[in-house]
Amino acid sequence: MNRPLQKIIKKCLKNDRKAQFELYHHCFDHLMRTCVRYKRNREDAVSLLNDGFLKVLLKLDKYDPKQDFFPWISTIMVRTAIDDFRKNKT
Repeated sequence: MNRPLQKIIKKCLKNDRKAQFELYHHCFDHLMRTCVRYKRNREDAVSLLNDGFLKVLLKLDKYDPKQDFFPWISTIMVRTAIDDFRKNKT
């Protein structure tokens, strides 16, 4: 993992709001590509992304820094999308 991202994650673990905002912007494009596969419009995709990113922040203490960060957050995002699909299934 690259050093700047590692520093941001450490600050996020200390509940640094600025670092959380920075992490959000750092990951936005990557996560948005995942979300648009599951939602028809951009607004719903952004809503899904925000739900998933909240889970990322809440589970950040479970992240193993020895592993790559983006596959870890992608897994959380896909699971969030599946949960959303099941919840809204008609």
